[in-house]
Amino acid sequence: MAETTLEAPLASQEESHRQAGLSKWMAGLQEALPNPLLGAAEAPPAEPPPVEPPPEEPPPQPQPKTAAPPVPPAQPPAAPPAAPAAEGEERWPRSAKEWKNFTSQRKAKDAEYEKTIADRDAKIKDLETKASAPINPEVQKQIDGLKKENDEYSKQLRLLAVTTHPKWKSYFGSRTNTALAQLKSCVAADQLETVTKLVQAPDSDAKEEAINAVMQSMTTLQRTRLTGVMNALEAIDVEKETEIARASQDYEQMMAQAKTEQEQRHAGFTKLLDDTVKGMQDAKGGRPEYQLREGETEWNTSVAKRIESGRKLITGNLPPEVMFKAAFDAAAYPDVLAGYKIALAEIDKLKKQVAAMTAANPRVESPKGREAGNGVPSLPKEARPMDYTNQWVKKFGEAMRGESA
Repeated sequence: MAETTLEAPLASQEESHRQAGLSKWMAGLQEALPNPLLGAAEAPPAEPPPVEPPPEEPPPQPQPKTAAPPVPPAQPPAAPPAAPAAEGEERWPRSAKEWKNFTSQRKAKDAEYEKTIADRDAKIKDLETKASAPINPEVQKQIDGLKKENDEYSKQLRLLAVTTHPKWKSYFGSRTNTALAQLKSCVAADQLETVTKLVQAPDSDAKEEAINAVMQSMTTLQRTRLTGVMNALEAIDVEKETEIARASQDYEQMMAQAKTEQEQRHAGFTKLLDDTVKGMQDAKGGRPEYQLREGETEWNTSVAKRIESGRKLITGNLPPEVMFKAAFDAAAYPDVLAGYKIALAEIDKLKKQVAAMTAANPRVESPKGREAGNGVPSLPKEARPMDYTNQWVKKFGEAMRGESA
């Protein structure tokens, strides 16, 4: 005799019980809803919709108990298709094969990066070695020679600047011409040009022999006069050397004084610049864009960059086009700052208006508020989700109708 089963009647009873509970919950929900018409004090609760009874199940027929077919082994879920990676975005692997390709590509990239870093480190080390290496003796010799030559040229240039001065030419030129004019009284006319050049030539053995030869044909008076002319020219040369030495000394003093004055001007300029930056960073009277903020590293770094850029602009250590643009930006800064302040004032005004409008909007709450004892009572832990919803809808309706909590 075949055994009967009671699974169907049990399922029917459970379904009927569930439908009855749902109908009861809907009825309570409709009763708790407020009147949709504004201004109405009370409205009759809407009638719940008729609930159709569940269809009657036919009486179960006895069925022979059959053996359940064997359950096939569960198959692992197929992996979802991988979404195409965006351009420039690295897609993470989703399978063992993709993971293998991913790791190999990553290793190749890491090796390339390491090679680049190693090449750069080697280049830096090579440059440091070359920079710290001693100078070649031949190169040092050439540098010393060029330095000596430069000093000699500088000396000659200073000498030329002294000897070509109009006052120098006027003073020593007149004295030299006066001394040479005395040669006419002691030298024959045909020898005057030759003797004039001879007495002005630098001292040498050839000059001495030539003068002795000229004096042999002269009288004692002529020799005395020629000797006086040469002594006068020698005195003029000594005075020239003295003036040149004094001019050189004056030049050195002038250069030292100019250097001292330049250092003083630079120190005063640096102090003025530092005091200006200090004043802009003052917490009370400074400018907000240059004031440091405690604990804000990013902001303080940007302030340091702005100050450094300003220093470079003032000292002229930037390209001309950058300095020109900065000058025009500085000219427009007062107007930009005024517009910024106006914008801040407008924003503050709008914020106050929004706050006032927000405070004027009605809010859904109990007339007595959330005072002690007026809060929503808590439901027991075993309460169902529909109980919480029912409680919320009921409180919402009370708030809309103006009832106390």
